[in-house]
Amino acid sequence: MTLEQRLDRLETSLRREKRRSLVLTCAVVIMAATALMGLGQPDAQQSGHIRAKSLTIVDADDRPSVMLMPLIGMSLFDKEGVIRLTAGVEDSVARVKLFDKSSAARVVLYADSADSGLGIIGENGKPTALMATVQGEGGRFALFDTLGQQRVTLGIAEGSAALTIDDSTGLSRVMLSGDSDSAGLMMFGSALEPSMLMWTDSEKTQMRLTDWNNSGRADLWIDDAGTWMVMHDKQRHRRASMFATPDDAGVWLFDGNGTNIGRFPSE
Repeated sequence: MTLEQRLDRLETSLRREKRRSLVLTCAVVIMAATALMGLGQPDAQQSGHIRAKSLTIVDADDRPSVMLMPLIGMSLFDKEGVIRLTAGVEDSVARVKLFDKSSAARVVLYADSADSGLGIIGENGKPTALMATVQGEGGRFALFDTLGQQRVTLGIAEGSAALTIDDSTGLSRVMLSGDSDSAGLMMFGSALEPSMLMWTDSEKTQMRLTDWNNSGRADLWIDDAGTWMVMHDKQRHRRASMFATPDDAGVWLFDGNGTNIGRFPSE
């Protein structure tokens, strides 16, 4: 046997002994904790099981490191004795919570038979991000501002993917949606009505612009026949129309009452 082979064999043996020692240490800690708490059941010990209503594992300074308790579930502590993680089941919902050094919850993970989600919480205790599944709809992702107001939502509803951007008061200002048949973009002004609309489907592509009073001022669309544009004044009177087709193109002008006053070029 060469020197390298002997060293490899020795290293393997040391690793095996280290694993055995670790397992033995864990077993001794659990048995000692159970014995000190006086919660072990004789019949359970004879069957190779440990039964207890709660279990606490402490470090060398008698600070809790791991705690198992009914309802709360499992809790993990840092070296300062501050709780940093809990995992348990409450009202049929499995939850895992992560805490910062001040014991404030910062991450929450939950799941049940219908929904599941992951929430991230800011330093002020307000949510900053949420990923979740909604039964019958699909996934959803949300972002929040520092005050906990939901500002961005991305999700799937009724087969369509949608993105919504809200202002600080919670009013939607931008909406983007799309599915297999159509797609659209809407932007909202102070009147809370669409100030710009872009839409496309199997028949045409269209864009509409409105003023702050939600009065339509310009429409542009493209279909199989050609390209079209119509412009209105603030009283919604048509003032100009433009078109382009494979056979013709032109501009119509209208007076303040919407009466056609001419075309360029003339027919």
